[in-house]
Amino acid sequence: VSPSNADIVRSMWAAYERRGLQSILEYAAPDAEWVPYTAGGRRFATTADYRAYLDEMDRRQDVVEATLGEVREYGDSVVVSGRLRLRTHEGISDTSMHWVHRIRDGKIVYTASYPSLQQAMDAAGLG
Repeated sequence: VSPSNADIVRSMWAAYERRGLQSILEYAAPDAEWVPYTAGGRRFATTADYRAYLDEMDRRQDVVEATLGEVREYGDSVVVSGRLRLRTHEGISDTSMHWVHRIRDGKIVYTASYPSLQQAMDAAGLG
């Protein structure tokens, strides 16, 4: 029995909790698109592009702490609600956050995060 899309996302989040943000990339397709809230509107067209951005964050010593809350599965999309805490040289922000993950053939092909559940649902085509 293959895992559900929600199971894949939960596994990815568990990897993040154990090994950090870079570990989520193991769950992504090479051509996955990334639209992280922490990037201030930047989009990354591939997992390699997003990995380079994460390396840049590490060099700046930015710290992302995300907490998994509720997980909802809608076909090939999984919407996660939780909290995001970001520590940078500019200070600390702490906010509710909602992530949209799209899965194809067992791999993440799209991830975006939004401070509003409605924005996340709209991005998933579920608004």
